[in-house]
Amino acid sequence: MAIVAVILAFVLVAVDDATGIKRVPGLSQIEPSGARALLSTIAAASITVTAVLFSITMVILSTVSNQFGPRLILSFMKHNTTQLILGGFIGTFIYCLLVLNHVRDDSMAFPVPQIALGFGLVLGTLSCVLLIYFIHSVSRFIQADRLIEEVASETISVFNRVFPIPTEDSQADNSEDDRFVLPDSFRDGAKGVVVSNGGYIDSIDINRIVGIATEQGLVVHLLHRPGVFVFGKQVLATVLPPEAVTDDISERIRSSFLVRGQRTSMQDPEFTVDRLVEMSIRALSPGINDPFTAINCIDRLGAGLSFLSTRRAPSWLYRDGNAQLRVIAQPYTYAGIVNAAFNQIRQAARTNCAVTIRLLEVIDRLAQLDLPDPYRMALNRQAQLIYHGGLDTFLQSGDAPDLEERYDRVMHSLAGGNL
Repeated sequence: MAIVAVILAFVLVAVDDATGIKRVPGLSQIEPSGARALLSTIAAASITVTAVLFSITMVILSTVSNQFGPRLILSFMKHNTTQLILGGFIGTFIYCLLVLNHVRDDSMAFPVPQIALGFGLVLGTLSCVLLIYFIHSVSRFIQADRLIEEVASETISVFNRVFPIPTEDSQADNSEDDRFVLPDSFRDGAKGVVVSNGGYIDSIDINRIVGIATEQGLVVHLLHRPGVFVFGKQVLATVLPPEAVTDDISERIRSSFLVRGQRTSMQDPEFTVDRLVEMSIRALSPGINDPFTAINCIDRLGAGLSFLSTRRAPSWLYRDGNAQLRVIAQPYTYAGIVNAAFNQIRQAARTNCAVTIRLLEVIDRLAQLDLPDPYRMALNRQAQLIYHGGLDTFLQSGDAPDLEERYDRVMHSLAGGNL
């Protein structure tokens, strides 16, 4: 937006010089002294408000980081609204500064670029609108419910991207994956492809690796999945036959892994789950002590896991056009995502009866859905851990009957009954 402001300033001044317009319709002709005062006022106000907005933004980021977790800062900074408002004020300042430089002396034929000046007035008016909108957007962003809703929506979006196949698609049956056993040759004689620099695996171009393996007649076993942190010189994949793996092929496979210093949700469904979990755990901390926010996070996690129940776990065995196995990946499983959603909250909420009960209620509602057996087994394990972990606290507080009731309902639902 700053670059656009520079271009607009020079273009509109050139148009003024070329057309020789002495008065813009709807605006009175302004003398050079008045034009200088007007442009100076707009520029000074714009840069002053920009400084204030940056200060407010830093306060917001500090508050969000302390209360909800530093990972939510990225959500705020990538908002188009934030970029539009800050860019608008900076662009207005630069535009007025450049046009001010072209206001000429009284002796010149056209001392004031009227079109450029009129557009400066428009930018000044729009800046007032941006200021009002900034206050509105900030007041909405810092609300806990709004933040949780945004992260929950991103969670469902990532689930939809990583698990694209609905459960009713009978053609995508991958039951053979569960029976697959990795050959001993991968452990004994496969050649390893190591990472150059450590970091988080952001994404893996599976199709590219399948193409390389098909072209060279290889079978590649990926040892890690997106979201995993790898050390420098750690093995990313093993390849058979080892004698066919040249340095060029190793580099091509290595370049199919995008390794960065920061974890993202590009191909990592557990990352957005972890963000909701982090918000919940921080809400349960003694310094904040906000169980209602934790309960809201649990509800949103339940909604995401409910959506996940409608998606089929993708196959982690990739074949070429001749049905020849080429790539063996590390799969995302229902159990892994369920554990990521409940483990840390369950551990942090052992002394909080309300949050523990809500965990069991969410599991009960999930258990009433049509779930694959691995999904149901993962929920069963979590329900038992929640029940036994919070039993001592519930006995001391006198809430044990409520815990027993919720746990019995969960077990009944997991067994296929309906209450």
